[in-house]
Amino acid sequence: MSRLANQHIFFANGIVLLVVGIAGFIANNYVMHTGLTPVISGFTFILLSILLKNGLNYFTKPAMIFAILLAIAFFWPLLRNIEQSDIWGMTRIGIEISSCLITGYFVYKNIRA
Repeated sequence: MSRLANQHIFFANGIVLLVVGIAGFIANNYVMHTGLTPVISGFTFILLSILLKNGLNYFTKPAMIFAILLAIAFFWPLLRNIEQSDIWGMTRIGIEISSCLITGYFVYKNIRA
């Protein structure tokens, strides 16, 4: 059950990062550095969910660590958006941070169960 739950958690995180990343990329007039990290990370989490579906469980812990590290890494863009008083940017980054932290928490909870 936990493999299936982790698969869905990674897939949902991937979709959130992909959608929010594309929205950030478009909102910033297609500037290359702005929305590509969440987009690439979203594709990575979707790929990881497919690998979990195929029974490759040894990707679970590195993916959980990757989600937590991404949440930490997204704090720098959040600080930049706070400095620029960009409400939409703060919202996007907040969603990305929350999604990654929730993913890390629930995968950790499933691993420990």
